[in-house]
Amino acid sequence: MPRAAAELRANGRTLSATAQPGKAALTAQERRIATLAATGLTNKRIAERLLLSHRTTALTSVWGRRHLTVSGSRAAV
Repeated sequence: MPRAAAELRANGRTLSATAQPGKAALTAQERRIATLAATGLTNKRIAERLLLSHRTTALTSVWGRRHLTVSGSRAAV
């Protein structure tokens, strides 16, 4: 568990005893990425718009979909 908590902290997250469901669980960055992904933009294009690396965008969109429990980027928002 300490290793997981350290990984979460390194990625700007924390362990929460009361996890929030759905959109409330998304960080501001996850919400921005999900909104752009829902318009059909690729991770590369989203990264260019938000001045992020495409890998950061891809990882963040995966985390966001896990929060929302959806499989596709267009279904996220």
